[in-house]
Amino acid sequence: MKITDAGDTVVVTGATTDQKKRLLEALNEKSPNSTLELITRKQTSELLGGVCSMTIRRYELRGLINPIRFTARRVRYNKAQIMELARKGAPEVQL
Repeated sequence: MKITDAGDTVVVTGATTDQKKRLLEALNEKSPNSTLELITRKQTSELLGGVCSMTIRRYELRGLINPIRFTARRVRYNKAQIMELARKGAPEVQL
């Protein structure tokens, strides 16, 4: 996926349907008077109490957080969504 700033418009090319859906969901989560603040995986880990990167990945797979992937290695998260998860906590996994 490639994101290009074209002045007032951001152009997203080469994105899968799932990537586009996640990007739109993240953008729609912000309130009208706030800006979307994206944070790194390391910052996400710190906000969630120092969890490891595999725990973050598990949260993604469970649908608890929605990553915004710019490349395979460049992933960002919506800070408001991470703060909400930190406040509520992750639900227990039923085995």
